[in-house]
Amino acid sequence: MEAEVLLTAREAAEELGVHVGTVHNAFQDNRLPFVALYGRKLIRRADLDAYKRRTRPDGVKPLGRPRKREQKHEQPSG
Repeated sequence: MEAEVLLTAREAAEELGVHVGTVHNAFQDNRLPFVALYGRKLIRRADLDAYKRRTRPDGVKPLGRPRKREQKHEQPSG
């Protein structure tokens, strides 16, 4: 039986090309599953690979939170 490969948030961030804080935000928003072990949040290799398959083919799609839509403000006519 093979041992499951677990990555730190920093390792996942490096592989995805994002800041480690972005990975932690993805944990909070339930966009990237993690395993809590001795107070650390670790990512299963299979979960990170699955995330990468869900991204654009070049693997560049960011993990960051979606931007809020800007509301257009109409200027009063006068």
